[in-house]
Amino acid sequence: MNKAILLFLVLLVMGCTSKEPDVGLEVPFVTQGCSGISESSSEVRVTTEGLSIVSSILTDKPCYTLKKAEISRKGDDVTLYFTFDSDLANCNACLGVENLIYSISGEGLNKTGINIELVAYFSGNETRMKFTS
Repeated sequence: MNKAILLFLVLLVMGCTSKEPDVGLEVPFVTQGCSGISESSSEVRVTTEGLSIVSSILTDKPCYTLKKAEISRKGDDVTLYFTFDSDLANCNACLGVENLIYSISGEGLNKTGINIELVAYFSGNETRMKFTS
């Protein structure tokens, strides 16, 4: 019985001390098309809630739709994961670009100096981009 109580207390303390900071990701706008740019880019604006970001990600063709958006955070380091599925119904023969407008919210994210890594998956191909707020 004493071992069970001790184990419970240890798990309780670990649960309280290992909680990650709350972070939110909202992606209200995604569009695709032929690219007029030569490299992927992101622009960040600091807001009262966190960060507002516009990203343009180059692709081999403009034939993808956003399937999943995920986020992880460790202090001032944020990693975004965007997974895209092939969409051959809306496919053109040109260099593609995925444009995303999204916001990241959470305590302490409404400042400059937040390191952001964007990882995008396009049918098995990975694109990475790093930028700072």
